[in-house]
Amino acid sequence: MFSFIAIDNFSHSYNLEQISNNPNCNYFAFEVDLKENTFQYDSQFSTIWKIKSESSYKEITINPLYLNSFKEGFECLGKITNFNKKENAIFIGVNEPQVEIYKFLSYLINFLLIFAFNQIRFLYLIPLNLVSAHLINTFFGFNYLFNTNYKFYSPYLDLLDAVLISFALIGFVNKKNENNLEIKVNKNIIACYFIVFISRLIYILESEFQLNNLVEEWFVNYNYGFTRRGLIGTFLYSVLELFKIDLKILLVLVIISLNFFMFYLIFKILKNKNLSFAELIILFSPAFINYSLFWKSTITIPKEILGLILFLFFLTYQNKLDELNYFISFTVLLNIAIYSHEVNLWFAYGIILIILIGGNFKKFYKVLLITLISILIFSFLIIQNYDNFSYVANQLCSRTYENILPDAECYKSKILSLNINDNLYLTSSLITLNQKYYLLSYLFYFLLASSPFFLYRFNRNTIKFLSFLIIGFIPLFVFTVDWGRWLNIFFSMTYLYILMYNSPKKINLFKLGVNYYFQIFILISFSSMWSILQCCATEYTYNYLIGLNMYDYSIIFSTFLIAMKILNQKTKSS
Repeated sequence: MFSFIAIDNFSHSYNLEQISNNPNCNYFAFEVDLKENTFQYDSQFSTIWKIKSESSYKEITINPLYLNSFKEGFECLGKITNFNKKENAIFIGVNEPQVEIYKFLSYLINFLLIFAFNQIRFLYLIPLNLVSAHLINTFFGFNYLFNTNYKFYSPYLDLLDAVLISFALIGFVNKKNENNLEIKVNKNIIACYFIVFISRLIYILESEFQLNNLVEEWFVNYNYGFTRRGLIGTFLYSVLELFKIDLKILLVLVIISLNFFMFYLIFKILKNKNLSFAELIILFSPAFINYSLFWKSTITIPKEILGLILFLFFLTYQNKLDELNYFISFTVLLNIAIYSHEVNLWFAYGIILIILIGGNFKKFYKVLLITLISILIFSFLIIQNYDNFSYVANQLCSRTYENILPDAECYKSKILSLNINDNLYLTSSLITLNQKYYLLSYLFYFLLASSPFFLYRFNRNTIKFLSFLIIGFIPLFVFTVDWGRWLNIFFSMTYLYILMYNSPKKINLFKLGVNYYFQIFILISFSSMWSILQCCATEYTYNYLIGLNMYDYSIIFSTFLIAMKILNQKTKSS
């Protein structure tokens, strides 16, 4: 593909040798013929670029040379500053503060233009700002063009400020709209969000991010003997073999069907409900259903979705569980969930807590009994086949994974072959090695995901539910490493419980200075600018807790405008 790595002199394309002879950024900019080679290791994406030479493509490294001085290298912004022929490396001059200043100034100019024509509407300002952001990022932004870190960086983050500052500026000058943000749930809204949600997941699938992990997770099967997590994979592998369907097409069908069921149940719970700002904050939290939309959070569709469907089914039809067909459906979903991944037992734990706290002891004993029977049968099968797990894991690697996935890493089969002591040692060593970053990172995620709680007044039952739920999750955080996944499960149940059994505090945000547009700003920021790391927090991942840095002047300025409006409102009130 052709790509511009500088901003002028586009008369013709340069090859590797010509670039090496013209390294001066003050006079030369290059349109080069590049090939992108992306690969994955340790749940991470990395990219190597190959540039056209006289005879073939040669592997090169494209590095940003961050120019932090305004005086030095101003003309090198976004241009080639050096070519190291020995190391096959191209250095591109990038001054990140200047890039952000250019964007910020362009947003202000766009706002002044529509202000001058008395057309202050976000439908005008947002498209103008998005075009400006895209052009400036294309010409000057290293990561925007040459993204080598898919897991922790998304080009969309460099467009997000264009949207946020639009709402902040319009909200600052607007004096008429006194409405609080509120959305009435209907089929059209759910359908639109479902399409966006699925499109994002399919995009991630097509990028092949964590494709190995995704396939290995969902195709654990019983073909070579019983093993944990094998039920759904046995069905999927049979479909794959019987119909000779393309692997990715099958995965797309799985993504669409399971998420459709999940969205349908959410719609049943929220149908015709007017969702306030507080409820929207919870619904779109990265700790809830949006968890799967972020590259660093999880594989494209984790098996916890089966447990979440079980939990949603219970919330939707809990008053009908006395009817045989609903109880059988609940039992089937329960066993599909736990035989596909044992962590889904924690959803069953949450269901039992809800029934117990609600005081319906007849239903409690009924659900508890079927859950205990399912757990006992599952545990019996685990114990009976424990010595065979290593053999089954090896067969999964050599006869399943390598059959359907030529580049199979067999990571999942290695995990399944570990005994209890090996698993505990692996967990202990990984967490101990990064104990500081584990505790700081996940404490930060927990506090951030809990922040919407201040918008609610919890009743006594909610406090009981949260207390016992936290106690029940302690073993997961002590004996396993995927702390991000457990936070997602915890907050999924917590948020749904709050939406079902609690109402937000009656706060008139407009009177506090947080008008309709500012509420949208906060909602988009909260739902987009952070995501929970699935596992394995390190010093490196600690630097990517949120999608915001000290150079995001547009967002900092927007926050300042909102703070000024709030302070001004307080001054008027007093």
